[in-house]
Formats: sequence, C-alpha cells, structure tokens
Amino acid sequence: MKLAKKALILLTLAALCLSLCGFSIFKKPEVAVDTEKHPVYRYVFADDVINNPSAYRDRYILISGKLDKVNLNARTMTVKGSGTAVLPCSCGAEVWQRAGELKQDDEIAVYGTFTVDIADKLMGKDNYYFNVHSIKKDPKPVRTSDTYYTSDGAVLDRTTTLERTLAGGHIAYRIPPEWKNIEVSIQEKELGNIEGYQYNLNKLPGSGGTDPEALFVCYLDKSLLKSPGDITKTDLTEKAMVENIEGRTVTGFPLRRDDTYYGPKYQYYIGKYNDVTEIGKGYRTEYIFQADGDRGIVMLLYLYRDTKHLSDVIFTARFLEIR
Repeated sequence: MKLAKKALILLTLAALCLSLCGFSIFKKPEVAVDTEKHPVYRYVFADDVINNPSAYRDRYILISGKLDKVNLNARTMTVKGSGTAVLPCSCGAEVWQRAGELKQDDEIAVYGTFTVDIADKLMGKDNYYFNVHSIKKDPKPVRTSDTYYTSDGAVLDRTTTLERTLAGGHIAYRIPPEWKNIEVSIQEKELGNIEGYQYNLNKLPGSGGTDPEALFVCYLDKSLLKSPGDITKTDLTEKAMVENIEGRTVTGFPLRRDDTYYGPKYQYYIGKYNDVTEIGKGYRTEYIFQADGDRGIVMLLYLYRDTKHLSDVIFTARFLEIR
C-alpha cells in the first residue's frame, strides 16, 4: 500500500513538472520570420476594391476609408470609399472588440483578405466580402499602390528600395536604402565560398543595439556540390548547410514546411549559435530555405537575440523572387 502511494506521488510530481516546465517539449518552437503570422499587406484604394473586388481575391491588402455601418449581432460592417458604394466586411471575434470602439464616419485602416461566401459559391454566385484581420484608426498617411504594411504598423515604400541579385540575376530581393551602408559581400570579404550578402542590422543608425542581429541572404549553386545530382535531395543538402554553419549534428530537419500565401514553398529550421568570443552568450539562428528547382537553393539566415528588425526581415523574405 505504501509503495503504491509512493508511486502515485511520483507520478503526480512528474505530471506537475511537465505542466510547469516541460510543456514546450510537446510544442515546436515558434518561427519568428513566420510569413503566415506576419503577412505583408499591399495598400489598395478603397474605390478600386469596391468597383472590382474579383481583382483582389485572396490577396492580403490594406484599404482606408470611412466606417459606414456596423451590425453588432452579425459582426459585420461596411466601409465607404470616396463615392456612395460600400464594401461589406466580416470581423472575427478577436477583431470585433476593436470595431465596437469605432464610430460612424471614423477614418479607418482595414487589413484583411477578400474571399467569396461559401454558400454563394455553391450556388454559382461570386458575392465577395472582406475578411478583416485588424482595424486601426487611420492617420491618413500618404499611400500609393507601392506601399506595403505589416500588421504591427511597419511600412515599406517599394519604390525607395534597392534591388539585389544573386545567381547572375536569377534571384532578386529588395533592401531598404539604409542597408547599403551595412552590406557585406560574403565572397569578397572571404567569409565563405557561398554567394550572398550579410547585413548587421544592429549597426543601422538609430538601432541602439549592442547585441548582434544579422541577416544573411545566400545562394547555393549546384556547382558547389561534390555531385551536382545532390541538389535534388534538398533536405540532405539544406541539413548539411545548417550543420556546417552551426558545427554540430542537427535533428528533426526540417522543423516546418510552409506553402506561403504569395507562392513560394519554404522549409524552416531553428538552431543556435554560440560566439566563442563571448562565453555564455548564445544567439538564435533561424533558417529559411527555398528550392530553386535543380539549379540551387536560396537561404535566409537570421541570427538574433532580440528581433528589433523583424519587420525588415519579413519584408526581405516577402519580396525575394526566383525569376
């Protein structure tokens, strides 16, 4: 009896330990550069959306206008552009509290996606509505169709960005103009034999960061492999790249696979890097891989302790393209 009671106590303590400090072992670590959790919204004029909603189906967009009417029971509202037509919007529970704080004719910014009502679609009708992700009071900033936003309010004017290319122009991505002063070519500085650039984000003016926060944009061409046919085995190649950078054997690769809302397919892995010059100071490493068919692999590597420039990294990932 005493033995059974002791065993019960041990089991209870084990369960308590798991609930207090071991919960995360059942949960994959969260990816900071999560393109689904941090989507990029393109600004679109409300009148254009109202007049031609089908052109914006399934796109992440931001519109500004005046709040027209609110239906508290149905959790719906309408937004006016410059004319008399209105845009029907649907709000989830997490957004609705914010909508209830607004008044008619308030200038608002609405983030979301267009979709078709499922019941209407089954009947062969295309009745579009705006699925609202977030609502904010609109300070009326100057906006154009080349203005992009994240939900936390970060802004990118695509016309002011600088284009960078890899693989002879086959790979392209964009950076803010101020990144030019912190840009380092990996090959030219003999940091490695892989093509790409390093950006020490904590050295940006006004960053105030002393801990390293860096983004690497790299391209692995199949010519760097012992056997060019190895490039078709992307998991093995990408895993080898991580192990080479981190100097250890990695398990559970890839951590996650994503089909992004804007097209590319990503493979993620989260690791860690210990700086030998700073004993006890470790950094998180986050890898995003995108296969370039059988030609090569694009890799974004984000090293950080604090994600002070996460929005900039999100923008870089969003506008990277394989031509």
